[in-house]
Amino acid sequence: MKNLLCKVPIFAGLDDKALKMLLENAERMEVPADTVIALEGEDNNCMYLIEAGEVCIIKNFNTPNAVKLSVLGPGSSLGKCAFWKRCPVPQREKPPARPQ
Repeated sequence: MKNLLCKVPIFAGLDDKALKMLLENAERMEVPADTVIALEGEDNNCMYLIEAGEVCIIKNFNTPNAVKLSVLGPGSSLGKCAFWKRCPVPQREKPPARPQ
């Protein structure tokens, strides 16, 4: 899974320590075809990396106005916003200097 993580642009520059932390909190899932991973508007605290297969992004799912926005394949990711909201903000050792 580390190789997959390194291919995602937002994680590509992380050192081994940071990658290890992410991997300790990661969970590999196999999702059957036609399974809904997340619904528009629902609370979600996960980021998904696609290792194999495809994921369709659909606006207004299960309505007469459903629109397929995109199809994501291997190496793609979704749920980045949920992921970043979940991560703690690093603390500074001291406040930045005030401009004079």
